[in-house]
Parts: sequence; structure tokens; C-alpha cells
Amino acid sequence: MLKTGFVGCVPDIVYRSISGHPGFEPTGFFIPDMNKSAIPGWTKKYIPFLSLEDLLSNSDVLIIQRAGPGYAGIITKALKHSRHVLLLEATGLSLSLVRRITALHSEAQSVIKILHPSRTNPALKAAMPMVTHPSFFDIRLHAPRHQAQTSLLCESPGCHLLEMLDAMLYLCPVNIQKIRCFSHSPGISSTGPLNARIEFDNGSVANILFSGFTERKDFRIFIYQEYNLVEMDLEKRLINVNKSKDPDTIKSYSQEFEEDIAGKAAYRELDNFYQSIIHNTHSGKDLFEISRLIELCHSITGKFFLTEPA
Repeated sequence: MLKTGFVGCVPDIVYRSISGHPGFEPTGFFIPDMNKSAIPGWTKKYIPFLSLEDLLSNSDVLIIQRAGPGYAGIITKALKHSRHVLLLEATGLSLSLVRRITALHSEAQSVIKILHPSRTNPALKAAMPMVTHPSFFDIRLHAPRHQAQTSLLCESPGCHLLEMLDAMLYLCPVNIQKIRCFSHSPGISSTGPLNARIEFDNGSVANILFSGFTERKDFRIFIYQEYNLVEMDLEKRLINVNKSKDPDTIKSYSQEFEEDIAGKAAYRELDNFYQSIIHNTHSGKDLFEISRLIELCHSITGKFFLTEPA
């Protein structure tokens, strides 16, 4: 079994998934600048608080909550000690830290995995084979500005933009040619609205709109292709497809997916991580994709003050 330590206020669902997996053995936890209010409830019953040095010495794997202030040094230290690392949240990653992690990963005999914000959604996965050569994407996400995320992969306001971009790059994994951005106020946690137009080398165009002017989250993607329209509701896990080669004949169908219980999603992600460690199959592709996602996010947030014409 792989001895597993936790860094940060790791969600209870992750701890329970680790405890229920035959390949992991929880050993302890560490929280930077810990105070009593920050201690997750599960820690009081099951595993001890350890110093970072003791956690590194007694663990093969570190499950790290995020990459914000106080965590970057821990991630790099873990990789320098050849510990396997699972980073639960991409929010807070800087371009310099992603590059540092990539360089350390190439030297260390360890696996590092950073969870994607959107790609576990069953509707997104099911729609992928239907996307052949889209001419236009329309991606819209509305959410309360300070709503706490319930997703395993996304727990802070800054995740909203990452969710949208992650879904877009999954559906259209080609080179980006041009980005045009519009926003009424800076910052990825702004109420917005934030609007970005992204043009790809293959001729596809994506329009992204995020706004916090709402009381509930609504995440929809429309994919317009030559003979069909694929509509995804990622919150309700629903796909609608309208097909027509004849303007007078349109065939439509819908598919709704059973709710992917967060515990099952967490367990699958952890098992994929475990299999990568055991079989040494981690190629670094995940780091490349996350690096591209973070770079695109920073490119958009850095252009908020541009007022290019449409």
C-alpha cells in the first residue's frame, strides 16, 4: 500500500475515497499556518497532524489541496523528495510554478497529477465523439460570485474561468491563433461580464461568456457544425442534438445522464492516479495540458483592459 499524506483542507469526500481504496494508506496531514477553524472534521477522528518534514518522511504520496500561497514550496519540495503528488485544484497555479513542476517532474522518479476542472463531466465526455469539425462554440457560464463550488475539482471562485477553458480545450484541442477579450472589471472572480473570442488554427471560433449576475449556476455549451447543433447542459448533465442535411428535415434527440455521484468521481480519479504510479504510465501529457490551460487563463485575465473591436 502507498502511504498517503494530506496537505491543506482536503475535502472529506477525498479522504473517504482514499480510505476506501485498497492501494492507499492514510498516514497524517499538514496544513500551512494551521488554525483550529481550518482543520477538516475527518482529521480529528482518524489521522494525526504531522510536521511537513515528518509527513514527507512517512508518505509515498501527497494529496495537496491547491497551489496557492503557502503550497507552492510544498509541491516542489515533495517532487524533490520523489514523492508522488496529486493536486486537487488548479486554481492558484502560476505559469512559473507550472514550468517549475514540469522541470522537476522530468528529473524526479515520481508521478504528479493535477485534476482538470471540467473533464469528469459525463455529458462532456459523451459529446466528444460528436464533435467532428465545429465552426463555432458558444460557452456560457453564469454563477453567483461567491458561491462555493460543490465539485471535487473546483472549489474557489477563480475556477469558473478554468472550467470553461478546460471544456473548450477538451472539445477543440488544436492551436489557438488569436484571443480577443472584453470585461467591465479585472480579475477572474469579478462579477463580469467577461467575454472572450478565441480563434483556432482549424477555423473554429469559440465565444466565452461568464457573468456573476445570477443566484444559481448555469453552464451550457453550444457547438454549431455543418449539419448539426450539439447542446450541452453541464450542470444538468444533458445533451441535445439537432441533425439536418435537408433544411426541411431536422431530427432531434436528447440524452440525460445519471448524476455522477461525487464519491464515485473522486474514487475514479484516485484510482487512475494509483494505476499511473503502479504501472509507471504517467507521460507528462497531463502537465502539458494544464500548462496550456493556465497560460490561456492568464492570457485572458491579462487582457481585460483591451477594447478591441469585434
